[in-house]
Amino acid sequence: MLKKANIKKGFQIIFRYLVKYKKDLVILSVLSIASALANGFVPYIAGRLFDAILKPSQIFIGTKIEMSLWLFFIILWFLIKIMADIVDWRNKIQRENIGNITYSDYMVKGHSHILELPLSGFLLP
Repeated sequence: MLKKANIKKGFQIIFRYLVKYKKDLVILSVLSIASALANGFVPYIAGRLFDAILKPSQIFIGTKIEMSLWLFFIILWFLIKIMADIVDWRNKIQRENIGNITYSDYMVKGHSHILELPLSGFLLP
């Protein structure tokens, strides 16, 4: 059974390794928030698109870029979806990079500790 002391010690070890990558973790957090906002906004735009199809109207009336409201929502949906996909892609790469570097750093420190132990403990009597 896990004890509070073991759990606390485990979190301390994790935080010790992650503190080196504080800047990367902040960037990763910002990308995650941007991704969540963009992915949450896409269904809202899709709903507004269906509303615009059912009740046609124009937008930007009297300008060179006058268009149907449904076309505007399709363009907006496309741009937001592309932005969300790019942010998700970058977020995945960053997450894998931090995970791999942290894991390899942990393994290197563990093996280097074993190599630094005195040889007398490994010799047979």
